[in-house]
Amino acid sequence: MFAFSKTPVVALLLASGLMLAETSRAEQPSSKPARKAAGQKEGNSANKLPPLIANPLRQMPANVPLAYSDRPAPEFSRAVPRTLPAPSAAQEANKALRRPAAARQPAARQPIARPPVVRQPVARRSAARQAAAQVPPGYVRRVSRAMQVEDEMVEPELPPEDIAAPEEPMAAPSAGSPTPATEGRSLQPVPMETDPESEMPMTEYVPMEEFDGCSDGSCDLCADPCCTLCGPPGRFWVSADYLLWWTKDAEYPPLLASSPSSTPADQSGVLGQMNTNILFGNGREDVFNNSQSGARIRFGMWLDQCHCSGLEGDYFAINDNDFNQTYQCDESDNLALARPFYNVQTGLQDSELVWYPGIVDGSATIATSSSFQGAGARWRRNLCCSSFCEPSQGLKCGPGIIGTQSCGTAMCGCGWENMSYRTLDFLAGYRFYKYNDGVSVSENLISTNTGGSIPLGTTFGVFDNFRATNDFHGGELGLHYDVRRGRWGFDCLALVALGNNRQVVDINGHTVIQVPGLDATEYEAGLLTQASNSGRYTQNDFIVIPQLNANLSYFLTCNLKLHVGYNLIYWDRVARAGDFIDLGLNPSQIPPGTLSGEARPAFNWNNTTFWAQGINIGGEIRF
Repeated sequence: MFAFSKTPVVALLLASGLMLAETSRAEQPSSKPARKAAGQKEGNSANKLPPLIANPLRQMPANVPLAYSDRPAPEFSRAVPRTLPAPSAAQEANKALRRPAAARQPAARQPIARPPVVRQPVARRSAARQAAAQVPPGYVRRVSRAMQVEDEMVEPELPPEDIAAPEEPMAAPSAGSPTPATEGRSLQPVPMETDPESEMPMTEYVPMEEFDGCSDGSCDLCADPCCTLCGPPGRFWVSADYLLWWTKDAEYPPLLASSPSSTPADQSGVLGQMNTNILFGNGREDVFNNSQSGARIRFGMWLDQCHCSGLEGDYFAINDNDFNQTYQCDESDNLALARPFYNVQTGLQDSELVWYPGIVDGSATIATSSSFQGAGARWRRNLCCSSFCEPSQGLKCGPGIIGTQSCGTAMCGCGWENMSYRTLDFLAGYRFYKYNDGVSVSENLISTNTGGSIPLGTTFGVFDNFRATNDFHGGELGLHYDVRRGRWGFDCLALVALGNNRQVVDINGHTVIQVPGLDATEYEAGLLTQASNSGRYTQNDFIVIPQLNANLSYFLTCNLKLHVGYNLIYWDRVARAGDFIDLGLNPSQIPPGTLSGEARPAFNWNNTTFWAQGINIGGEIRF
């Protein structure tokens, strides 16, 4: 065995093969088509070489090392041809579609007859239009009824850049004529009652001051984001009522009594005697059983357009209920008048004579008065609100309910005479009540006793006055429920006031004695108003005062209604003048005498209840 790299013959053969390969490569064409043509015509020159010259490396053993390398010679193999799968039916169909048009069978086309359509301009949303969709400050969005009516084609006023140029109408193709697939195709008209993209009613914006929450049935005005038609319309409201109320009757002790003139003087007008008749007091007076007239005004406003938060106030007053009556007699009446009291010195019932034949000639006047008034200021917060159209009437125009907000369901498209709603509001604020009550007794007496201790013709002017004042100041909580069905409505207001009631009681009196021929003498005491009980007394007490008002309403117009209702106010622990009259008396301190013994009459706090109830008739306007 010899090394292949040391044989001269092999080296010579290798050199010759390399030279022949370079020569044949130079003679080949440069481009692929040319090479292909040349190969088809003359054949491959490399294939005409001897096997050894064409590829001498194929004749060498793989394990023979080369002289210029220690690496083993690479192994060469022929490429194995790959078998492709047969084409599927889908591939065959696609291949058929890619054939030239001439190779395919032409399909018969029938012309489509379309009526001539005039295309309306289509509003396209642009950046400017999208920016305009935001509600400017101080403006509200107005929904146009004309754009909400179905099948009504209206062209809104838009900037020139937002309007597409109208296309020329295309005539209907004749029968049998081909119709292009895309060019000249007539588009269907786009209804203009909705936005092509948002499918919302087309809107415009109006200043806030021009907005009115209630329309005339044309649903022209509707706010964004809320519509003020949820609940009563209008942002401001004022109501006025005439009040016809009754109050709890006052209670007074017996202040005046009568007896037959034949009754002995020391028994006339004395309580407990068979012939004594009480003229005033002890439930016989019926002072405040009559109705009292008054007035009330309420006003308020919503702080926001959605009617969610607002302020309101009210004031009412009952006319003073005054009672004034004078009692006097003459000999033809055969009666004796007297003021009864309890004598603490003797422990027996006693009386002071006002008129008795041959002893005293006089008269007594009893006057009472009372007044009741109140005021309040409240914050109103809507808790829930729902609006709907009367089912029996239906919508007058448009789609009706346009949306739902946190403060309620808005109504648009429903005539005001068909509108219905339900609202519930929470109320919190300040409440003031004032109740005054008073009673007074005055006497004018002349002595007619010729043989008595009192000189004949001596005059006496006696005056007793009792007055009580109640001032309530506190907070108030409540609910207001309002429901409407068409033209009829009902609302109920329930309030509870909690706070301080300041009570003030004033007791005073005086006596003026005029002896004939002498100057008049005045004393700071009457009969039941002595030094032992006269003065001003005050106290503060925490109380609760509930109030109820229910009204039945009828709407004359969108913003005007009439109502009639019932009212009730209950006031616990009220100071009333009659409760502070003490019939116990120590006669020793009757002017011009001085006190000797028990100091009576005395003052004691006595509270009672008070209520006022009645009807109210009035109206309310909203704007």
